[in-house]
Amino acid sequence: MVVPAINKKKKTPVKKPVRKRAKKKYPKKRITNPNERLDIGLTEEQQLEAVDQVLYEFELDKGARAAWESDQNDILEDWLLVQDTKDEPWENCSNVSVPITTVTVNQFHARGYDAFFGSKEMVSCRPTPSALKDIMAEVSKEVARAITMQKEAAAKEGKEPPPIDPVEIRNTILAETHKRAEEAKSAVERYMSTELTENMPEYESNQDVMLLSLGLFGTAFKKEVWDKKEERVKSVFVPATKLYIPYMDDREIASHYIHRHTMTLNEVKSKIKAGDYLDVDIVKDSVTSQENKGSIEKTAQDNQPQEGAGTNTNQNYRDVLEYHGYFKIKEDEPEVPVIFLIDYLSRKLLKAEVRTSNGRFDGKEVNHFYKYVLIPVPGSAYGIGFGHLLKSFKSMIETLFNQTIDNLTLNNTPWGIMDMDAELLDEGDVEIIPGKFTQVSCGEKPLSQMIYIPRFQQVNPLVMQIIEWIYNMSREVGSVSEVMTGQTSKVEPATAILAKIEQGTKVFSVIMKRVIRQASAEIQGIYELLKMHRKDFDLLLFMPPGFSKIFKKEFKMHLRVDPSNMNRMARLKRAEMVYSIALNDPHIQGDPVKVWWARQNYLESIEDNPDIIRKVNGEAPPPPPQRNIEDKDQVTELADLIRGENMHVLPKQNHLEHIQIMDDFERSMNFDTLDKFRKNSFKQHKRDHQAMLYMIQKADQQVAASARQGG
Repeated sequence: MVVPAINKKKKTPVKKPVRKRAKKKYPKKRITNPNERLDIGLTEEQQLEAVDQVLYEFELDKGARAAWESDQNDILEDWLLVQDTKDEPWENCSNVSVPITTVTVNQFHARGYDAFFGSKEMVSCRPTPSALKDIMAEVSKEVARAITMQKEAAAKEGKEPPPIDPVEIRNTILAETHKRAEEAKSAVERYMSTELTENMPEYESNQDVMLLSLGLFGTAFKKEVWDKKEERVKSVFVPATKLYIPYMDDREIASHYIHRHTMTLNEVKSKIKAGDYLDVDIVKDSVTSQENKGSIEKTAQDNQPQEGAGTNTNQNYRDVLEYHGYFKIKEDEPEVPVIFLIDYLSRKLLKAEVRTSNGRFDGKEVNHFYKYVLIPVPGSAYGIGFGHLLKSFKSMIETLFNQTIDNLTLNNTPWGIMDMDAELLDEGDVEIIPGKFTQVSCGEKPLSQMIYIPRFQQVNPLVMQIIEWIYNMSREVGSVSEVMTGQTSKVEPATAILAKIEQGTKVFSVIMKRVIRQASAEIQGIYELLKMHRKDFDLLLFMPPGFSKIFKKEFKMHLRVDPSNMNRMARLKRAEMVYSIALNDPHIQGDPVKVWWARQNYLESIEDNPDIIRKVNGEAPPPPPQRNIEDKDQVTELADLIRGENMHVLPKQNHLEHIQIMDDFERSMNFDTLDKFRKNSFKQHKRDHQAMLYMIQKADQQVAASARQGG
C-alpha cells in the first residue's frame, strides 16, 4: 500500500505545472497534431536558407519553361476555337476556325475515360516475390506444426507415426501457397477498387479533367495526399501550368516539385490561426514589385487573383509555393526529403515538415506527385499533346480555307468601279432586283464603258484536294477516323474492318499503354499511403478476417485495362472471328466447352447484359472427362515429341534427370531435324521441368527451415 501512495503523491505535483507551462508556451491551436512539427527544428538561419533555395529553384524552373508556357495559351485557344481579329486582305474577311484539335482531343478523352471507368473492378494486382515468400513460409510452418502434432499424438498412443511423403508435402505447400496468394490477390483488388470508386469520390472527376488536359497539352499531374481529418487518401488534379519541375529532368519522379497555390489572404490567416501554418506576419513584409511577371498570365481585374506566381501584388491574394524536394539540415548528414510552404510576396516560411512515412527523419521517403505524359520528349520534363501535333495542320487548313471563302466572296458579291458621269435617276444606290429594270442616265457613253466589274479567277480544284489531304493527315496524326468513331461501311467484310481497326488503334493503343503505366504508378502510391495510415481494415464487413495482415504485404498494382481491346467494335469483330474459328476448326468442333466459351465471348461483346447472355446461352456444359496423364521417362517423351504428341510435367518425376537428357538431345543432330513448332514445344517442356525443379527445391528449404524452428 505504500508504493501506490508514493506514486500518487509524486504524479500530482509534477503534472500540474507541466500543463500550465504547456498552455502558456504552446497555445491550443499549435498542438492540433502532436506528430507534426511545423518547423522540424529549423533555426532562423536555416529557414532563410530554405526560402532562398525554394525561390531560386522556382525562378529557375519558371524561366527555363517560358517558351513552353507561351505555347499553352495558343493551344487552349485552338481547342476553344478562339480566333484573333483579322483585317487582311480587308476588314471582316473570312476568319473560320477548323475544329481539328477540338475533335481529336475530345475523341481521345472519350475513349480514355471509357477505358479507365468501363468497369467497377478497376484495379488488378499481383503479390511480389517477397509476399509469396512470406505466404510460403507461413504455410510451411503450419505444415511442420501439423506433422509435429501427428508425431506427438502417435507417440502418446504408442503407435508408429504415419509415413511422410516428401513429394506430397511439397505439393501440399505449393497448392496451399497458390490458393492463399490468389485469395489475398482477390481481396486486395476488391478493396482497392472500392477505395477508388467509393471512398475517393473526387478520383473519377479528377481523372476526367486529367485526361482532357493530357490530350490537349501533353502533360498533366496528379497529387495524392493523406487527409488526416477525413482519414482517407485525397486525389488532386494539378494542371501543368501550376506545377514547376526542372525543365530538363525527364524522369518519372523529378528531383523536386513546386506546386503554386493561389489563396486569399483570409485563407492564409485562417490556417495560421488554426495552427496549420507558422505564426508569421505575411502582410508587413510583402513585396510589391512587378518583377518576374509570368508570360502566360492575364489579369481580368485588378482586384482578382492572377495566374502567374509573383504577379499578385494585391494584398488580398497570395501565391503560396509548396515545395517537395530535399534540404540539408545537418552538415555531416545527407539531405532530407522535406515539404516547405512559402508565401511568395512576404518571403516567409509558412510550414516545414519531413516528407517521410512516419513524419520523422528515419522514415521512408514518400512521393506525392505523379506525372502523366501523352508523348514523351527525350531530354524534356514536358510531353507533347495533340494541341502541339495538330497546330501546324490547323494553321495550314485555316489559311487555305479562309482564302477560298474570300475568293468566293469576291466572285459572288457585285462590286466594281463606276464613272462619275453616270447619272442615277433614283436617289441612293442602284439596286439590282430580279424581274425589274433600274433606269440610269449614261450620257454619250454606253453603260458597259462607264461601269467596270472586276473578274477573279475561280478557285483551283487542286486547292480543295490539298485541303482534303492536309485534313486527312491531321486525322491520321490524331488517330481519329471513321472506324474509330463507329462510322463503318456496311458493305465491307469483317476482316477488312478489323484490319482498319488495328491500323486506326495503333497510335491510340501505344499512348494508352503509356497512360495506363503512369496510372498504375499512381494507384501504387495510393496503396502505399493506405498501408502507412489506414488502421481499420479488419472492421470492413466485405473483407476476409485478418485482411489487415494481408494488406500489409507487398503487392504490385495495375490498372485493369487492355488498351488493345478497348474499342467496342474491335471486341465485336475479334469475338466474331474467334467464334467462326471455333465452329469450323476440326480440332475444336469436338470440344463443346471451347465452342461454348467462344459463343459466350461473342455475346458479351454484343451486349454487356448478363441476363440476356444467361437467357440466350444458358449455363456452361460440363467439361469432357480428362484422361489420366501417364508418368513417362524422358526418352519416351522425346519420342512422343517427334511423333507430334503433347508432353506433360508431373511433380513426382525426376526433373534433374529429364533436364540432363533434354540437354543431350538438344546438342545432338536429331534436334536440328525438328520443325520450328516441335522445337518450341521442346524448349517450353524443358522450361516447365526447370520451373518445377526450382519450386520443389524452394519448398524443401521452407520445410527444413520450419522443422528446425519447430524443433
